[in-house]
Amino acid sequence: MAGCSERSLLRELCQPCSTASGVIAKVAESHKVPFSYDDEVIKLIASRCTELESGGRMIDAILTNTVLPRTSEEFLLRMKEGKPIERVHVKVENGEFWYGFEYLAQGRY
Repeated sequence: MAGCSERSLLRELCQPCSTASGVIAKVAESHKVPFSYDDEVIKLIASRCTELESGGRMIDAILTNTVLPRTSEEFLLRMKEGKPIERVHVKVENGEFWYGFEYLAQGRY
């Protein structure tokens, strides 16, 4: 792990704050849905942190430019279609983030 520890990543992901670092807290609070992720997500983010000095800023940039836009896009699309999301889960497949969304009316996506 070049620049971020898994411990600092967990802290950044879960803390409620006004930046993208609090993604889990934001989703859960704003949309009233559980947001979960696999341990591999932490490892992928850590592998993308390349500078020790950047720490939280690098984590924030990764979340702001990947996780937040994808989840926001899905929430907006489903709100437009009248299909509320019940749960969000992020995992890693083929070295990239994979997003799973469960819908109230349709079940798992």
